[in-house]
Amino acid sequence: MTTDQKTPAIEPLGSGEHPWAKKLRLWRKSAAAAELALTIAITFYLFGGSAEEWASAVQFRYSSPWARSLLFSLLLALVYGVPSFPLTFLRSYYIERRFGLSTQSLKAWSLDQLKGLLLGAVLGAVVVLGLTGILIWGGMSWWWMAAIAAAAFGIVLTRIAPQLIVPIFFKMKPLESPELVNRFTALAQKTGTPILGIYEIDMSRRTKAANAAVIGFGASRRALVGDTLLYEFSTDEVEFVLAHELGHHHHHDLWAGVALSSVTTSLGLAAAHFTIASATEPFGKFFIAGSNSKTFNPILIFLIAVMTTVVGMLLGPVGKWFSRYVEARADRFAARTTENARAGARAFRKLGFQNLAVFQPPAWEETLFYSHPAIARRIERLEPKA
Repeated sequence: MTTDQKTPAIEPLGSGEHPWAKKLRLWRKSAAAAELALTIAITFYLFGGSAEEWASAVQFRYSSPWARSLLFSLLLALVYGVPSFPLTFLRSYYIERRFGLSTQSLKAWSLDQLKGLLLGAVLGAVVVLGLTGILIWGGMSWWWMAAIAAAAFGIVLTRIAPQLIVPIFFKMKPLESPELVNRFTALAQKTGTPILGIYEIDMSRRTKAANAAVIGFGASRRALVGDTLLYEFSTDEVEFVLAHELGHHHHHDLWAGVALSSVTTSLGLAAAHFTIASATEPFGKFFIAGSNSKTFNPILIFLIAVMTTVVGMLLGPVGKWFSRYVEARADRFAARTTENARAGARAFRKLGFQNLAVFQPPAWEETLFYSHPAIARRIERLEPKA
């Protein structure tokens, strides 16, 4: 298989798993495992004394706690990011090209990476500065104050994403299919879920995979349809996919997700608080010093990031279970509102084939890692109604 090979064309109803699906899964899992192993190795290296030395050096050189936090966070980003870049290239460019999913040139991929890096730097700086202020002024209450701030920040990002973040990576234009617009508008009105615009996005510039979404809330809520979905799917099938996305908003899954994320973040921050506060040398002293801007040690940022990440990983299966639950509920909503479960079954077959998804992964893998029910399971649930 070479990077120039084309994936087989999508077959009609009845097509099954793509012949390359399991190979792609193996490549992706191997790359993800390598990235995780590297991240763990770097973290242990930093805990070996390097992080403390760098934090102390930054603390000695800069009097401003804001400068200390930003510079130390930049050092951490470089220490994690530079060694990981080859694996990032392997996972997000080489593998996707090798299996015929990516349509990006190396130049276009590099530009996307640069955009993501700059956006991440801006958002990361906001998080670091906000956390620094909370650590300085929050005292022993810092962890729940940080949890509230994190939830608010997530809500703001969700609100502005359709207008400010998505256009950075995709070109958007109003959907030009009157029939599909009318159908979806009717569904939105029927279910009492107003949508302020339906847009086509140019996914084909990056990938052959198909997708759609309803994002934002309030005045920013918009339906987005990938052009790859429009090219290969019938109007009935696209309507079902959009109805599924509409179901998430009808059931308030966005807010349920925010609540679950807030609980996870709160537990991570609480774990960080009690671990650092009760730690023996060398970390316990940094918590005590954190309440004073003059003695603030930026290693607190690193310790909190590690603890919240570990707790997030441990609670990951809970989040995956909740995600699979709401996805299955959205499938049922789409089948009920469109009254066309057969179109849903066809759409999932095509999506699975086009996106090179494994139709029936092992149960343990689905439980631990899948945010959506297995394709075969989703089709099976729809077909009895077809």
